[in-house]
Amino acid sequence: MAEPAHAFEVPVGEDGELVVPADELARHGVGPGDTVRIQPLRNPRRVSRLGAHRRPLGFTQEHLDEIRREMGQGLGEDLTR
Repeated sequence: MAEPAHAFEVPVGEDGELVVPADELARHGVGPGDTVRIQPLRNPRRVSRLGAHRRPLGFTQEHLDEIRREMGQGLGEDLTR
């Protein structure tokens, strides 16, 4: 998203306070009695969720091998008819 030419950034303090110096407002043509719109810009943190909240499924490697064997049984038999 393109930022408007008259936009400028002001960080929010640790206490949540937003202070915009009067000279900064004046540089952008904002004076007493004017209305200023504040639009937050949030940069979402990209965090990998791979492996997040992993828990054991209760399957052993033997269980998984057995399931794979069962899934493979009969494959291709319909092609030989």
